[in-house]
Amino acid sequence: MISNEKDLLENEIINLLSSKNSRPYIFRTRLERVLERLLNYSEKNNLTLLRNKSLEVKSKLSYISDQSNQTSDGSLKSFVFLESDIKQLPNYLER
Repeated sequence: MISNEKDLLENEIINLLSSKNSRPYIFRTRLERVLERLLNYSEKNNLTLLRNKSLEVKSKLSYISDQSNQTSDGSLKSFVFLESDIKQLPNYLER
């Protein structure tokens, strides 16, 4: 079951990475949900690094306005700001 949960979390992160052109509220809500699931997973499986990284992203998200503007190519500025952190999250599922 744990590997299925891990696969599900990886898929959710991949889906997040494909939502750079979504509306700010939708992106933020999806990211918050994924972060909560990652925090729960990290606690159940004693993954301190995943927990710390998830909390770091959550902290950064708290400083971003929901009224995030889009860049000239239509990407959310909040997505661009958090993209590298989101890309790192699957690496912490392994540890």
